[in-house]
Amino acid sequence: MSPRRRPSPEGFYPNLNARDVVRDGHVLLLRNPSGRKFGRKDAVRIESGWSDFDEIPAAFARVQEEERARTAGSPPAWDPEFGYLSPEPAFCGNNLFIACMVHLEGLNLLGDLKYVLAGLDAVRINYWGFEAEAIRDTAHIYRLENRFSLGLSADALVRRVSAVYQGLVRQELNARLHLVEEDSRILADSIARSLAVLRAARLLSPWELADMLSPIRLAASMGFIDGIDKDEIDNFTLAQFDEPPDRLDTREQERARDKRDAKLADRMNKRFARIGLNATGRKLLET
Repeated sequence: MSPRRRPSPEGFYPNLNARDVVRDGHVLLLRNPSGRKFGRKDAVRIESGWSDFDEIPAAFARVQEEERARTAGSPPAWDPEFGYLSPEPAFCGNNLFIACMVHLEGLNLLGDLKYVLAGLDAVRINYWGFEAEAIRDTAHIYRLENRFSLGLSADALVRRVSAVYQGLVRQELNARLHLVEEDSRILADSIARSLAVLRAARLLSPWELADMLSPIRLAASMGFIDGIDKDEIDNFTLAQFDEPPDRLDTREQERARDKRDAKLADRMNKRFARIGLNATGRKLLET
């Protein structure tokens, strides 16, 4: 069930699309060789990507087809009671992982994120946020992956994990709609604060930038900002996650950090100088 949206002459608003929440989905199958020591790093790794939930079964089918081809002459480790064997007991049976990355800024702004993450833990879904420079869960982007496969058939596992992910995305989209219809001041404030920093900061660390871009990505995804789209914002954001943590053992390292942060701030000042809410965004969020 999709979140309710209001009709307008231009179509429906706000834009609420699952693909704006989920990215980098993949199905991963690990097959450990029989007759010798094995571990996750030694396993045959078979992977196929997906970008929408409807594509997960097809991605799983591609993985199965490749598995048959790659293990035909070398059967993987298998036990009649436990199924395919793994050094991680929870993954005996299928050794199948379904993973993706999600952006949960709407749930964060409503204050519901911690409860949703606790729910993921309860249904045995691992999640990892990004953390550095005292900023926890930077940009409220998380990597998700099931932490079980024993006791379910592969098809049942695909259905169960897919249903959990779809439920999570539904919660995020409903949170975004609630922000527009019931708590627009909260959303408008987060966008305004982020734009103010991006336009005027004189020093901007990579991790602070990623955090500031999160509400802007939300606004761009919902159609409230012109001049920049979520793909460009994703490129900015994910590039910051590749930055190594700062080492500040010497004055030279501190100066190098400040020089990097000044250069990044200048770049963002220029890029966001003319970025702001469009007419739709102002109508919905500034009334």
